[in-house]
Amino acid sequence: MTHTNVTPDVVHSTLSQHMLADGFDIVLDLDKSTGAYLYDAITGKRYLDFFTFFASNPVGMNHPKMRTDEFMKTLGRVALHKPSSSDLYTVEMATFVDAFFRIAVPSHFKYVFLIEGGAMAVENALKTAFDWKVRKNFAKGYDREVGHRVLHFKQAFHGRSGYTMSLTNTDPAKTDLFPKFDWPRVSNPGALFPLEGENLKRTIDAELESIAQIENAIATYPDDIACMILEPIQAEGGDNHFRPEFLRELRRICDQHEIMLIFDEVQTGVGLTGSMWAHQTLGVVPDIISFGKKTQVCGGVIERTVDRIGVPGAGLQAWLGPTIGPRVYEVGVEVRDAFLAHDASAASAFVATRPGHWLLDLYAVARQRLAGCGIASVSGGTHCTHTEQDLFFSFRRDKAMQRMAACIWRV
Repeated sequence: MTHTNVTPDVVHSTLSQHMLADGFDIVLDLDKSTGAYLYDAITGKRYLDFFTFFASNPVGMNHPKMRTDEFMKTLGRVALHKPSSSDLYTVEMATFVDAFFRIAVPSHFKYVFLIEGGAMAVENALKTAFDWKVRKNFAKGYDREVGHRVLHFKQAFHGRSGYTMSLTNTDPAKTDLFPKFDWPRVSNPGALFPLEGENLKRTIDAELESIAQIENAIATYPDDIACMILEPIQAEGGDNHFRPEFLRELRRICDQHEIMLIFDEVQTGVGLTGSMWAHQTLGVVPDIISFGKKTQVCGGVIERTVDRIGVPGAGLQAWLGPTIGPRVYEVGVEVRDAFLAHDASAASAFVATRPGHWLLDLYAVARQRLAGCGIASVSGGTHCTHTEQDLFFSFRRDKAMQRMAACIWRV
């Protein structure tokens, strides 16, 4: 085998002979780049990396725990083969899926599909929605396939592959001259900051206009919209943030009209927004999220409702029975860790009191869990069994076993 001796100074000219090479001028040195710094093999300069390969390099370059002999040996052994993982399974694949669900996947999701490329992750999320919607329409009495449309937003970027080119609408050069589906596109009511006063009013007005467009699209294509897809924060489209109130309304609309809500978290997922997934901070749970980039493998995770047909969360009401209140319920690190392992967004329910101890708001955690199920109508949760001695028994206060019951009934 003949090897070409390519030096850093001829990298661009070598590539340009056979492919488009209009990227950055630097030549990345994979060995000398460390942490948040990229090393240019041509000039020897180090650059602070705010790029992170389009948000796909979460732990920086040459992380020490990824440079151990054991890790490098395992990586090399696994990279040697490329099995068709849909048909042949390995210990390594099962180990990854198990770790992914233990560490990264919120409890309200049950299934995962894995694929190469963020656009392909979005495509498979759409295919899941198409299959689900068409089957539901068959069950409703349709004798033809209905449920092939995707409602999406202006300034969205979901990829540059087949289906996704009908959704992406940022730089026209990325989608021009390619055939596309005529799917409903609505305005994107990005928040205007600071989000107060006139800015808040204008944002809410924009939300109402977007919702009106959504309702009109649903009326125009009854039963034919399989899913609604959006990025929780539009990145390429202009760093557009959406208020949780708007996203909750989207959740309600999707539940009402049996439309899957898909969040494209290829860009926002895996810790980039302060929680593992952006939707956790925003408090709205989609039916599917697509992921990629920082996970190194792409795909989607699917909410438990996909495998059941029941009453949607928006059609339910919840009442929180009495429990110990947030001003007196102090817990240690083991309890806090257990809650955070289940859902990182639960951190907002803890208030530090002294080293290794926190006050826990059980009502707040309950509301988070219910919101995760799409249940927005929640009442109760105003009492404290410890401090309201005339109303409730409290073992923590009374140091004796008794019985207490809370009732809820249908009228």
